[in-house]
Parts: sequence; C-alpha cells; structure tokens
Amino acid sequence: MEILEKLCVPKSEGGMGFKRLRVFNLALLGKQAWRFLVHPNVLVSQIFKAKYYPNFSFSKASFGSNPSLIWRGIHETQNLICSGLKYTVGNGESISIWRDFWIFDELFGEEIRRHILRISISNKTVSDRLAWLFEDRSIYTVKSYYKRLSNVAEVGHNILWKHLVNLAARRVTLDSRCRICHLNEETLMHTLIDYGIANDCWSVANLGMMLRGFSSFKEVLLHFFENDSTDNCNYMAMICWQLWKNRNSIVWKNFGMTTRSIVNLAGRKLYEWSSSRVNLTVKLLKQQKEWGKQAGQNPSLES
Repeated sequence: MEILEKLCVPKSEGGMGFKRLRVFNLALLGKQAWRFLVHPNVLVSQIFKAKYYPNFSFSKASFGSNPSLIWRGIHETQNLICSGLKYTVGNGESISIWRDFWIFDELFGEEIRRHILRISISNKTVSDRLAWLFEDRSIYTVKSYYKRLSNVAEVGHNILWKHLVNLAARRVTLDSRCRICHLNEETLMHTLIDYGIANDCWSVANLGMMLRGFSSFKEVLLHFFENDSTDNCNYMAMICWQLWKNRNSIVWKNFGMTTRSIVNLAGRKLYEWSSSRVNLTVKLLKQQKEWGKQAGQNPSLES
C-alpha cells in the first residue's frame, strides 16, 4: 500500500502522478453535488431533494436511514463541497447574512466592514449565485476538487522533497552525481546507456553499435522509434526497464545483478509480454468467430 501511495505523489513532488481512484471518484461525485446546489430546479435535483432533504438545502442534508449507493457517494462529498462555497452577491434575496458564507470572516470587525464596502451593488435584477473558492473561474471542476482533497489528505506528506526544491531554489548545492559511480552527473543517458554495466548490457544484447553518437537519451529514443524495427524497440525498452530496476536495487538494497542476468531477464520479460499479447489476439479472434456464427455472418477483423 505504501508503494501505491508513492506512485500517486504528483510528478512535481517527485512521484509518478498516478490518480488516487477513490479521491478521483469523489471528485466526480462532487460535480453532481455542485449541480444540486447551483441547479436546484432540474429534474434530478428535485428527485434527490424530495427523497433525502425535502425541507433543507443540500448543505444540511442528512445521510438518511436507508440511502442508495449513489446518495452515499454524493453525501460523502458534502463537507468538502460546502467548505469551498461562497455566495456572489446579486440582489441579496437568497442570502442569509448570518448563516451563509458571503464574506470571509465570522464577526463584523473593521476588516469585515471593509469587505462589505467593497461588494458592488448591482443596479440590475441579478440573482445571488454560488461560487467555488478553489477555482479561478468560481465554477466547480473535478480537477480543483481532486487537488483540494489530495492536499487535505496529504498534509505534511513529502516534506523532504519540498525542502530539496526549496534548497535548489536558494541555489544551495545538491549532490546530483550518479548514486553508483559517484563521478558523473546522474542523467538518463548516463544511467541507461553510458555507465559501465549499462554499456556492457547493450553490447551483450548486440545493440551497442546502434547507441553510439547520441548526446541525450531523448535522441536515442527518437532514433529507435523512428528508424528501427518494432522488435528492437521492444527489446530496448525491456533492457532499459531492467537497468533502472537494477540501479534502484543497488541504491536501496545494496544488491545488483550481473550484465548477463539483466539481459536474460529482459529477454524473458519481453517473451512473456509478447506471448500474452498473442494469446489475447487468439482469444479475441475466437470470440469474434463465435459472434459471426451467432449473427450468421462471416467473421471479419475489420467489423
């Protein structure tokens, strides 16, 4: 579980940036809760209001005694949705001065009076409307809710990475040398192509000659994927993957594989991956053939 959490850390903070599915699902449900609030007269809003909160607004709706699965999910977003709401003052008819959030403080002190005086009064008959605090356009978005919920769930998370970023911004020297040889700067080109064991792996795999003359790993990839065969591209990708895993194993576990072991493992993984794709294709063709028989038509891969 800890590994999955690390994968979900944003890329800007050193993670892989994978979505937290539960949080993302809540963000999608939150969009429906937002619609209940800003579009109370549409049919779906009226149905849920009649069943779950006939005498209140969504912000005060209770869980209920026998809620549906849909309502369980939407109700779970209630607290965070309501914490991000603020009224934009129009004609003032739908705002309760004491109960609704239309200013940023709870008591009428000097600061709050300045907030009130800055509110422009409309000469037109414009209704009050709800605004979403966590989006510049004041309209709810799944992205803003996901970011907000992730931030709430990760208070204090990844402090070390943030400190490293701050140190870099202050021009404090950080050690960017390779964690294995401690000589060259650790770049993808060095770790996956030029470094001793990596260079040996490409020679054993008979790909060493193809990797000469490039100054960056990006150039290597572009050359391979534009000019070489699919088999070689797949083989290269598997070797890179095993080299990166070997690098992490050396750094964190103080254990590394031999050149021959890395290349053999990459070949075995490539074979397993290719076999799974072939088996899937055969299965799909058989299934399509059955569908063709049932429909009384000749099976065709294009249909």
